[in-house]
Amino acid sequence: MKQRKRVLLLSGMAALIVLAAGAGIYTYMRYGSPPGKESTSGSEIESGDKESVSSETPSKTEYTEEEKALVESQTGVTVADDGVMHVDLGTIMAEEESVNIKREEAYSLALESLGEGAKIESASIQEHEETKYWVVRAIKGDESWQIWLNADNGEEFIKQKDG
Repeated sequence: MKQRKRVLLLSGMAALIVLAAGAGIYTYMRYGSPPGKESTSGSEIESGDKESVSSETPSKTEYTEEEKALVESQTGVTVADDGVMHVDLGTIMAEEESVNIKREEAYSLALESLGEGAKIESASIQEHEETKYWVVRAIKGDESWQIWLNADNGEEFIKQKDG
């Protein structure tokens, strides 16, 4: 009887160890750092997911005043004194909810404007002269485009080739 209790106890302990190791591996694979440790990459994504950064690409932690102002002109993005970039998804989502034209509609309008074969790279809301615009970056063929759409009515404000 004692032998059976000992086997059950050891089996239970082994199951707990396997479960803890599995949780540690899951956390490492999902967030890119061991449990309890913060990632120290040059930028943070506060959405819960961390994107992998190639170890060959050094993280930028020093910015000129112009670069810092440009980065921080984006809604919900700040640069700390140590150069770590913080993205507040709650602020970004609240701003997106505050405009009439939603992200998917901005994508559709930009793709319609560029025509067949265009692909969206990114989109963000920027304010210019007290008007909010969707700034949509897209690629068509080997050309990169930037389209500014009024975030309240969808009207195209700027359509230009980059570079």
